[in-house]
Amino acid sequence: MRPITKRDMDDFRTPPELYRCFDEINSFDCDVAASDENALCERYFTKDDNALFQEWSLKNWCNPPYSSIAPWIEKALIERDKGRATVMLLPVRTSNGYFSTLLENCQILFIRGRLYFTGPHVAEGGCSAESSMICIFSPNKDFKPDTYILEPWEWKSGESEPESDRQPALDEWA
Repeated sequence: MRPITKRDMDDFRTPPELYRCFDEINSFDCDVAASDENALCERYFTKDDNALFQEWSLKNWCNPPYSSIAPWIEKALIERDKGRATVMLLPVRTSNGYFSTLLENCQILFIRGRLYFTGPHVAEGGCSAESSMICIFSPNKDFKPDTYILEPWEWKSGESEPESDRQPALDEWA
């Protein structure tokens, strides 16, 4: 088997269960970083469409190429200022320059545990090498940047919530 390249890292697909959890709350109009094989919405942009130069929909899902995250954050902020919401799945990379931008402009949900991505370059049953987070770019003026921990029982079927340490429900964040 050949080594995984930077290009391969951009072809990891969103875990369907995680996407469904957020789609139930937001009813996404567009998957802005997709391919014909892995699009999660009827409307989507591929690499050839170059979503960074397109007008996005009102409610967007984005699992951007991890080799170039900063331009996607900048675009989500531009779209937010136009009244469009984006929910973005990102790796947790607190030492990158864009992380402070996220802290100042988003609600961040740190996902406890590692995600299992799918795709042509992922071993069956393998998990991500990095922790993940959901970043919510909301045009709502009452929306305040904050951070939370997203527990497995909040998005995985079959997981049950412990009796203690209750956090706000997902629909309280939307």
